Amino acid sequence: MLKVLSAAALGTGLALAPAMAERNGPDLLPPLQSPRIHFGTGATSGSRIAVYPEMPNIPGEDSDWTLVQWRKANPLKPSEFAAKSGQAPSFDWKAPDGNSELTISKRDNLYVFDLIGGNGASDATGESDIGLSADIVPHSVSAAHALVFSINARLSAAEVTYETPQAKESGAVLAQAGISFRTTFRDPKTHRAYSVQIGIPLVNSRNPRPEHVGCHFFGQNRAPQLNSEKVLAGTETLPFRRGAPVAHLTYHVNDYICDFISKPVPCRSSDGPQMTMTWPASAADLNNWSIASVVISLGTQNSASKQSYIGPQGNIKVGLEISDPRLTESSELSNGGRCPMHE
Repeated sequence: MLKVLSAAALGTGLALAPAMAERNGPDLLPPLQSPRIHFGTGATSGSRIAVYPEMPNIPGEDSDWTLVQWRKANPLKPSEFAAKSGQAPSFDWKAPDGNSELTISKRDNLYVFDLIGGNGASDATGESDIGLSADIVPHSVSAAHALVFSINARLSAAEVTYETPQAKESGAVLAQAGISFRTTFRDPKTHRAYSVQIGIPLVNSRNPRPEHVGCHFFGQNRAPQLNSEKVLAGTETLPFRRGAPVAHLTYHVNDYICDFISKPVPCRSSDGPQMTMTWPASAADLNNWSIASVVISLGTQNSASKQSYIGPQGNIKVGLEISDPRLTESSELSNGGRCPMHE
């Protein structure tokens, strides 16, 4: 499960939006064009990511991107890196246990970030994660206009071994990476704000097209927190193998919102029985949706909290190499500003 917080802090038969020229509007994300990023400590302060006060002591402008680290025994620290000089300088951070690594290098005038994760344990909130997150610039953006996310990506490592026959089937040994958008739906009738995490899987070591829907109520009088991860028909994912060519991936974010609200969502409640949440009609109006931040995350585990497979069940190490993530907004409304299945 991918975890999203603000960076400054932290099919269904749905037709995909028609192809459009990329980057036909302003870039809504800060450029990932400097190695001087913020480093999350692995903790939070309220709803915000706790970061180290210093940034890496290397050349470049201060970046608005943050390295996020969750459930890591040895979080990477901004001051503990090795530099390689030459025509193509690079910077490398490596955790003592070898389960977290970040390498930043420059190729073809683009900074390439190689996020490497290994092993770890999962709990109710997800796996051991490493990723990059950024807020929308200059603030959240409405989903009424067509929003296109694009990124260059491939796997730099894809190593997995299973110590028991059940380890692969159970998911105790697992790696998955994806893009998550922290979105908010505001119902104009009730004035309730729904926190919704929209996830787009990039790669999964067990299932090339994973699907997950979640919903949790924290008290009957509060709006639920919801999340969705799904690969829509006609979209591309990465093969789980090292050395594949760099893929330029493009996703129409509005389609993922419309897919999520096309059906009721089963919910768990902290103070009551399980229930089903049906979306109000106003959810089909994309003017009522906004996107605040994006996280690109790699999660790994070789054990889980489930009683049936406590303890390490194998080993896994995966590297996700990314560059030039962009979110652009079209001047045209997405499907007239509404989700088509609600017409």
